[in-house]
Amino acid sequence: MSQQPVLLPYADPAFSADPFPLYRQLREDGPVRRAVLAGGLQAWLITRYEDGLAALSDPRLSRRPRCLGPFLKTEWE
Repeated sequence: MSQQPVLLPYADPAFSADPFPLYRQLREDGPVRRAVLAGGLQAWLITRYEDGLAALSDPRLSRRPRCLGPFLKTEWE
């Protein structure tokens, strides 16, 4: 069963003050989750350092927004 994207509560002052309980829960639920970021943008949230390092080292994945093509318009394009 696929999980629904987690909505990160950026507007909640309690989350802003201490986001770590939510991050801990997300790590316990699984290392990778879809997340809804500010502005409604959906992304993959990687919650463990080792998994993040592996993702950043994988040539199939990209940190560059230009690779998203029409999915993301940026000011610098």
